[in-house]
Amino acid sequence: MKRLEDGYERERKENARLLEDNEQLKEDKEYFKREFELTENEADQLVVTRDKLEAENEDLQNKNDKLGEEIQELKDKNKSLDIKCKTMKKAIDEIAEKFTVENQGKIIEEIKGSQKLPVPNKSAQPLMKPRSRLWALGNATLPNR
Repeated sequence: MKRLEDGYERERKENARLLEDNEQLKEDKEYFKREFELTENEADQLVVTRDKLEAENEDLQNKNDKLGEEIQELKDKNKSLDIKCKTMKKAIDEIAEKFTVENQGKIIEEIKGSQKLPVPNKSAQPLMKPRSRLWALGNATLPNR
């Protein structure tokens, strides 16, 4: 009988331990279920963010390509304008040289003509009026003594 009681006591303790383990497993199951849901939500958010960033990256790549094309067009226009500018500068230099050669004689004649101008007369009237003398004015207005 003692043996039966001891066996019963062992089974009861074993069942109690198994119940505790079962409760712990249920708690762990709930914990991991919540963690799984949180992780799944984070993964979904990361997927959405990744998709947005990929779309944004594609838009930026398209803009970059367009800007690259515009830059190349502007470089081509700049080269064309440089060539035109050099051509125009050369033409202006030729015109200036031609003008200088044609007008060199006229300029020399004008310089020689300005050297033949009459010299101004040094005995000409001065432009300023002489100052009046204050003491002379005072004597004229004072009564005779």
